[in-house]
Amino acid sequence: MIRHWDHAHPEYVVVVKFDQYSNLKVWMESDIRQEWIARL
Repeated sequence: MIRHWDHAHPEYVVVVKFDQYSNLKVWMESDIRQEWIARL
């Protein structure tokens, strides 16, 4: 997770890495990911 240095724009960046594109696709389409997005 990377926190933006400008406090006027308190945004974060999360970098994720997967070993295969197919695993990234599974994660991007998962219910668990959608639940976390909704919480945020």
